[in-house]
Amino acid sequence: ALDALERDRQALAAQRRELLERQPRWQSLNDRAIRMAEALQSPLTDRAGLDAVRTRLAQDLPALRRDEEAQTLRREQLHAEGRELLTVGGAIDPHLLRLTDDLGGALLAANFEEATVAEAALFEARLGALTHAVVVEDPQSAANTLTDRASDLSSVYLVSPAEGAALIAAVESAPPPRGADVLVSEGPAWRLTRIPSHPRLGRKARERRAAELLEEATLLDQQLVESRARRRTIERLELDADTLLAEHATWLAGDPAPAL
Repeated sequence: ALDALERDRQALAAQRRELLERQPRWQSLNDRAIRMAEALQSPLTDRAGLDAVRTRLAQDLPALRRDEEAQTLRREQLHAEGRELLTVGGAIDPHLLRLTDDLGGALLAANFEEATVAEAALFEARLGALTHAVVVEDPQSAANTLTDRASDLSSVYLVSPAEGAALIAAVESAPPPRGADVLVSEGPAWRLTRIPSHPRLGRKARERRAAELLEEATLLDQQLVESRARRRTIERLELDADTLLAEHATWLAGDPAPAL
């Protein structure tokens, strides 16, 4: 009888040790299950529920990754387009700017600052060399003062306000081009000019559009932060689900604490 009692005591002690060892692991698994159920707002108490959750995560995660990749690509495109707009055309020759100031005139190009990139390219092709023209009250008198101009300005184009207005009206009302060139009558000759891909005209419109693109990219940055956080959460939940599947017997056996 004493031997039987000793065997029972040892069996109970072994059972208690096993329960004590299993309880922390069960608690960890149950915490994972609770975390998943709360995050997905779906009950998770059995193997069928676990399988359903794993199926949902397997569908959600690839979609989240695709969305994040698309947002990242779009953000990069926005930044690239903004940089391109700000570098298009380059700066106006500082010697021409100084000459314009000295003459008290104005650059003809200033009238096209609000043109879109497409419009600016077309207007610039139509104007040709007159893109760099300076509007002055008396072109001939102004020309007489330019004999000592900078050597970089081999040619200077001077137009009166009336001539400038006529040029502006002409380039803005010309029929749309056919193909990549414009054909312009210049006295006894015809000039065929390729429409530039990087026009100098339309600076203000380009800067405004670049600012809009930057603002859109900034909003997308915040969306990306949220998308990444959501994707990482789903990845952690997927890891929880895999762990629960691997140890589902321990989890589904229930809390061993009441038996202690």
